[in-house]
Amino acid sequence: MRKLLQILLTAVLFTAGAAAGEKPDVSVCLSGADDLYTVSRAETLASTMLRGAGASVEFHGENSRFCRRDNGQALTITFVSRLPPGLARGTLASAWPYEGSHIAIYYDQLPPERTYILAHILVHEIAHMLEGTIRHSDFGVMNANWSRAEVAQMRFRNLPFTELDKMLIQAGITPSSHRHVSSSASAIPQYHAERLGREP
Repeated sequence: MRKLLQILLTAVLFTAGAAAGEKPDVSVCLSGADDLYTVSRAETLASTMLRGAGASVEFHGENSRFCRRDNGQALTITFVSRLPPGLARGTLASAWPYEGSHIAIYYDQLPPERTYILAHILVHEIAHMLEGTIRHSDFGVMNANWSRAEVAQMRFRNLPFTELDKMLIQAGITPSSHRHVSSSASAIPQYHAERLGREP
């Protein structure tokens, strides 16, 4: 029964995102995700948030036909079970926007209620890739270090994009070439990392 549930959740998780028949602006291949229920909920919320900024996203599992056939254009998000040595405690994720395709999420650094913050991490890192920069905003989902108040807010209301971030995301989406985000980031230099728990 548990195996069947995992299969069903995987099917939902890795087809979530863009509307049926719609070609997504960004495709994402995920690897290392164990808690499929939490991840599926987070990705549904992340898709909604990104659509509000004008970007459609579609998620796929690493063993899906899409990811097996990917030619290197997809974004890869890797769930890492333990924070790597050398990174500060509380670091939630790292992205490589100048390299253009790799994101790592450090699952052991997430708080117990993971769904909402994981959704915001996915949105934040995918937005970095679409914007093609490590810049951050002073508030909202693209803030570098979310305060405890902002984390509490996530449970009831999504953190917003600034108008500048919306413009940069739109500029990063080219009509003639839809962007794909994909896999392992271990050998690529780290450009930025997000942390949690800044005081207001």
